[in-house]
Amino acid sequence: MSSMDFPSCASDNALDGADRGFQAVLLLGYPVFEAGMALLPFVASAALCNWLGATLGKKFSNRAMVTTGMLVTATGFALLGAIQPSDGYLPLAAGMTIMGVGAGLATPAAVTALMGAVPPDHAGAGSAMNGTISQTGSALGVAALGSMLAAGYPDRLGPDIPDAARTSLTDALAIGDPHIVTAAKTAFVGAMSTVMLTGTALTIAASFVALTLLRRGKPKSTQDTEHTDELDLTESATT
Repeated sequence: MSSMDFPSCASDNALDGADRGFQAVLLLGYPVFEAGMALLPFVASAALCNWLGATLGKKFSNRAMVTTGMLVTATGFALLGAIQPSDGYLPLAAGMTIMGVGAGLATPAAVTALMGAVPPDHAGAGSAMNGTISQTGSALGVAALGSMLAAGYPDRLGPDIPDAARTSLTDALAIGDPHIVTAAKTAFVGAMSTVMLTGTALTIAASFVALTLLRRGKPKSTQDTEHTDELDLTESATT
């Protein structure tokens, strides 16, 4: 795995963090449609900061952008990991917004770093590699973090909780018994905190990888690129 693969995968794990956020919204009792709409802070911040990240990438190095984006994403993970059942929607929205900001800042630079490491005549292969890394990162995030959540939730339920409530939080809430609902919410939040803190650690590790392994150089300006192209054309004409 190359030096830019880990940050790119970790950026995709932010999307899995948003998926976990969707499940956390269900904890508040929102219907599925409203729960999906409640994820708009992540979507909006990621879209806006993706544009911002591409713009800032012209002034700052890929290493600086990826490292900063990963640290911001880690902050969002940590905030989501500290949420309690009684906190309501605003802390959840804040955490998802911060994660969207981090992913938006890091992703353009991570893709640029990958494509910059590929010779121009192999740009198609580089694009395919980028897609593969993105899909791999998402799959690993869903498999690892999702499995942790699925295993941690029933383990935190007491022996007096029926099997029907151990399958998922949604099934537990559907039972309607106050004792079961309270126990299920507490267990889900505990499992979710573990998942989010794991995401925090992984994303900090990704920022360290970016800081130590990505190239230091700043991106070339448009004028520098045009000047280089002119020199190449001149040399070609003289030879």
